Amino acid sequence: MTDIENIIINRIDNALSSAGYKDILGSSYQEIPASFPWVFFEQSDDYERVTHHSSSRTNNFDTVVFEADIYSNKVNGSKGECKAILKVIDDEMVSLGFERATAQPMRPTSDMYKARLFARYRGVVDSNKYIYHT
Repeated sequence: MTDIENIIINRIDNALSSAGYKDILGSSYQEIPASFPWVFFEQSDDYERVTHHSSSRTNNFDTVVFEADIYSNKVNGSKGECKAILKVIDDEMVSLGFERATAQPMRPTSDMYKARLFARYRGVVDSNKYIYHT
């Protein structure tokens, strides 16, 4: 397992802050975010790329998966706000070598927020935490 969650979260947090979205990122799930807009971002999976084992059966590469849940409670423009935040995240993840597997709107499950977008990214990382462009 190659844990690069903190590295990627710091990069996403810096990208969001540079775009004017400060203190909106967390990696601890909350059913209802305490403030809006909010991004829940985590490394959700990590699995070996068996086809890339060395002759000694050592795992050299993993596929890592990150997920982003983006919430907005704006009365007007909540979907647009989520899309703008997704663009910042998407640009940073793609620049790091990840590919977006999905990005889709989710139905609100609470009256506390008006819009929610979900995105999933996959990337290949080696044991030295180098991310390969896919």
